[in-house]
Amino acid sequence: MMSGSPALLANDGHNAIPAAGRFPLDYDEQITKHPTSLSKILNAILPSFLFPTPPKPAKASSNIAALDGLRGVACWVVLNSHWACAVDDPWENDVEERSQGFMWKPFVSLVWDAESMVNIFFVISGYVLSQKSLKMIHSDQSIQKTIASSIFRRAFRLFLPAIAAIFIITILAQMRIFEGARSNFEAFEGLLREQPPTMEPTFASQITGAFREVRVLLSASLPGADSFDGLFDHDKHLWTIPVEFKCSMVLFLVLTGTSLLKTGWRLIIHFCITYYCLLNDFRNASLFIGGMVLAELDIIRRSPGAFPGTGSHGSGFTLPLFLSKYPRSPRFATLSWIGAFILGLFIMGVPLVEPVTMQPHAWLASLLPDMWDKNKVLRAIGSIMTTWACINSPAISRIFASRLAEYLGKISFALYLSHGMVIRSLGYVVIGFFRRVMGTTTREDTNLRQFLFIWILSYIIMLPFWFWAAELFCKFIDLPSVTFSRWIEQRMSRPGQTKA
Repeated sequence: MMSGSPALLANDGHNAIPAAGRFPLDYDEQITKHPTSLSKILNAILPSFLFPTPPKPAKASSNIAALDGLRGVACWVVLNSHWACAVDDPWENDVEERSQGFMWKPFVSLVWDAESMVNIFFVISGYVLSQKSLKMIHSDQSIQKTIASSIFRRAFRLFLPAIAAIFIITILAQMRIFEGARSNFEAFEGLLREQPPTMEPTFASQITGAFREVRVLLSASLPGADSFDGLFDHDKHLWTIPVEFKCSMVLFLVLTGTSLLKTGWRLIIHFCITYYCLLNDFRNASLFIGGMVLAELDIIRRSPGAFPGTGSHGSGFTLPLFLSKYPRSPRFATLSWIGAFILGLFIMGVPLVEPVTMQPHAWLASLLPDMWDKNKVLRAIGSIMTTWACINSPAISRIFASRLAEYLGKISFALYLSHGMVIRSLGYVVIGFFRRVMGTTTREDTNLRQFLFIWILSYIIMLPFWFWAAELFCKFIDLPSVTFSRWIEQRMSRPGQTKA
């Protein structure tokens, strides 16, 4: 299990990396029940939902388990968004007019709004990546080994699965897996958002393209380099990986630089960095640092009287002491966190268009300083509120610590990296079939009822294939990468330097 983040994230706490160990729904136990080699192979490749097992009692760190579940649900919503774009790309035209429709209403839009969910990914990453080090700081322990280990393993944990996904897509393209989808992409021009990978004339040229994509992935991870979906040909969803890496390094740098400060001053500096980044188009970094602020506030709140004022890190600063005692009434606390969760979801539902004109989001936008993309700043604020409420509300935590949410959390990184290739192969074929059956071959021919019919029916057909692909990716690529990152660190570290 990852140090510093029990049951949530492996090692360095990547927001979309499941913890090493038991596979979802005790899938590994099913293998041991079938002693023959053939049975072991079949149970290794068949999806776990074919082998239901009794639910287990809730684990201890329910707040961390809830973060894991929230991350899993957020990844599921990202999948929904990409599926909606596959059925009919909402960004193709008339975005402002469409933003007035039912699918863009607050709360409804969160069923398929990928941007807000990616924001939640980043907040969770900041929270989990910093939590163990912050606890050590408050216990007057050195964080040098912990930070060094996290920095070293971060690249392995982020890039190895992503690079594996690139080469899987490369092999599938050479096997003509995407050619059926390509014919539909060309037939329904403008409806399907992402072009299927191209099959090159030779395997050598196909592999060359894969190495070129890997170079783009790594180059986009350098300081000052941009990372956006247009950079990538094999899988546009890979743009978040360089962002994760760079923001992680920023977080480690900030945390190390402020680790010797008193609690109050460290919180003030972290808050100021969050605010500055939020208002100056560094929103991703603001979400990471904001997650770190939440982590420290929670450490203080759950240790009444311990901070500040005692130990070398105590400061006598009144804000942490206030937060450690507030709110005193359990009932008031419950209502406050539930209210914050609902308000956060509502704020995240602001239509992704500028200027913000729909009330009451327009009123909220008017409270912000003049800047570009006020809707995106509101979404960032909403994602921070939602994540913090999820961690601290027992009622909400139970929802995201449920068995389904736990399953989604454990396969979330694999689901994120694999769902795109499934959509652009089998998914496009299924969509094309239903569009031809209904005679809705253009956007003008498709009304909302037909869109929802195609979206939902084809979605139901595709759902088991997405989860199956995610489980295979998780079992054979993602979890082994956790083991490899630990192994390589142990092999290369000086004696006695490996973090426990």
